[in-house]
Amino acid sequence: MKKIALFLIGISIVLTISGCSSKNDDNSNNELSDYKPMIYVQDNLYGETSDVVDALPDETVYIGTINKLVSQSEPMVHENFTSNTLPEGSELYYNESDPDVVYVKLPDTNQVRYSKYTIIK
Repeated sequence: MKKIALFLIGISIVLTISGCSSKNDDNSNNELSDYKPMIYVQDNLYGETSDVVDALPDETVYIGTINKLVSQSEPMVHENFTSNTLPEGSELYYNESDPDVVYVKLPDTNQVRYSKYTIIK
């Protein structure tokens, strides 16, 4: 009976120690796995807001499309017309009176809508 009790205590200690070491490994790898949706355009980095609009403000102009898609799990590259989430060909719009905002035409929707991105300083 003593052997069984000692065996169970030994197993409990081993499991406790292995659980503690796993927890420490999780803390040491406390890195961001995915970055927020971003675009780099006009030499500025813009981050997605949750704002979606049905119409663009007056004086907003088409400035181009996303030319390159990079991984969302890596730092954003600073190369114009690049995104870490938007597909290539996504249309971008800009209003000179509000340079901190860029609009992206949302693909695959029944009605025309635009997602708002604001500059990350």
